[in-house]
Amino acid sequence: MELKSWKNKHGFGLLAAVFFMSVVGLWTDASVASERESCLLAGAKSNVQSPLSYRSRGDRCEGMYVRPVSGGTVRVVGFHAGKFSQRSLADLDHLNIGTHGSQNASDVAIILNFTRFNTYYAMDTQLPGSSRLYSWPTTLIARAINKPTASELGILACTENCQSDARALIPVALSSKPEEFSDYIILLKPDSTLSRIQYRLSRDGGGEPKVVTMARRFSGGVTYPIPLPDLEEGKWTIRITGVSLDGTVGMSTERLLISVASKQR
Repeated sequence: MELKSWKNKHGFGLLAAVFFMSVVGLWTDASVASERESCLLAGAKSNVQSPLSYRSRGDRCEGMYVRPVSGGTVRVVGFHAGKFSQRSLADLDHLNIGTHGSQNASDVAIILNFTRFNTYYAMDTQLPGSSRLYSWPTTLIARAINKPTASELGILACTENCQSDARALIPVALSSKPEEFSDYIILLKPDSTLSRIQYRLSRDGGGEPKVVTMARRFSGGVTYPIPLPDLEEGKWTIRITGVSLDGTVGMSTERLLISVASKQR
């Protein structure tokens, strides 16, 4: 009788304590996992209260963020093999992102930006050297952005120096089949309006550099797909110079790695 009375008196409190400790334990484990996650946009500002904000999401970091506009800079936000389709991301559960062109076993960082004007949304993840395909869940971007399409994506696959200048990039396609890779395109996004963009392609080991100058207005915040000339197998350096309307000069340098695998048609 006394035992039954004790259970009635203290049982609920004991269960509540056990539940509280369990929740604390789960919260602690989740916090540790989040702290160990390395997001490539570590300096990105986001609304931490929003469920759609850029943060760690298991095997990737993803979400909306705020990027202040600065002048004099032109950024490479995509290195693609062929054009991406107009297919709606809201109609998909996953989108396959395929990379080719690296013959070593180094890890590959996938860096995705949504390129619609004045919209800041990013995803990044790390692939082991043995994998060249990432199946990206598209449910979050479909919630965050109105009618997003694959053609509005800028994707980079980086093998070295992924958070600094002169990143080593291999081409990306929305396919896992090398034969579906086609001509190379870089996506350039100036932070401010430019009057001219020039790029210079030089191959390791010598040879005549390829220089292309585009003298026209490039609006700030707009992404421009720039077709590249046919590139032979090897390592290339592309140096991009942008001149703003007030004469300010900005530069960006990337390393493009082209191999037999990525040249197959």
